Amino acid sequence: MEIAKRLAEKVSNIEPTLDVFDEKFFPDRNEEKEVVTSYFLFMIAIDHRTRVGGTYQKEIEGELFFGSDLLFRLAKLKLDADPDFYTARNMANLSINDFKDVFMPEGVILRDPEVRVALLRDLGSKLLTLYEGKALNLLDRANERIKGGPEDPGLLEILKTFIAYSDPVEKKSFLLMKFLKRRGLFNPKDLENEQVPVDNHLLRIAIRTGLLRLDKSWFPLLRNERNSTLEEDTALRMMTRVAFKIVAEEAQISPFLLDDFLWSHGRLVCISEKPMCEKCSIRTACLGEGSWFGWAKEPFNDNWYY
Repeated sequence: MEIAKRLAEKVSNIEPTLDVFDEKFFPDRNEEKEVVTSYFLFMIAIDHRTRVGGTYQKEIEGELFFGSDLLFRLAKLKLDADPDFYTARNMANLSINDFKDVFMPEGVILRDPEVRVALLRDLGSKLLTLYEGKALNLLDRANERIKGGPEDPGLLEILKTFIAYSDPVEKKSFLLMKFLKRRGLFNPKDLENEQVPVDNHLLRIAIRTGLLRLDKSWFPLLRNERNSTLEEDTALRMMTRVAFKIVAEEAQISPFLLDDFLWSHGRLVCISEKPMCEKCSIRTACLGEGSWFGWAKEPFNDNWYY
């Protein structure tokens, strides 16, 4: 709680950094709602670990893109060229070659393309079978609820129908909600159920800052001496989600807004190898800076969740 309060002081005045209308990566501002919703539904389904096992980067029109930025830049170029690409019927029948043509141009390596195609096919097929092929029907069924019950499910429960969104810590589900909320397509009335989408950057920051206070039995995982089990991984990420919910509440900001800062900070400053502590805006709220705990990394578990 001491670390949570110190972090909350540092982030209480942050502003959104994710521009969900950036036309380099996302549908145009005036695009049809179904097109926008489908685009985010399918793209976030495959937005995980783009640079593990390779260097996912490419220069496009003189600008270098890497990781998730490259994934979405290539996706947007395809949307501009073929607006029907991100439809349930097309995704249900997507071939590995069609996928590689879009997301793996010559010289670009992307981890587990076969898995990503399987996730897209599952999503497209079930969307056709259960929701008439319309992404907007998911939102209508959720009725502006993040979380519901068996009789009136929220978007969390609805998304679990799809393999891509079956993560027990619901990272992709909350990331999707963050995009849709910012685009004005999903306006949840149960904001108390909003959570940060816990990816590797957020987990690493939670560990290094001391927000999670882990005993020595976890240290082999934090040194990446072995991979984590799914149970260990889920436990760490769920604790991280709870911890950052507390930070958001203490700072009186939305967990989605907090995620903007944390994701960018983990990607650019608190990086996995050799964190740039001298540039860190939260260093005085962190146990890692200048101490033995700065070496800690997030554990690795081989999955398609984050």
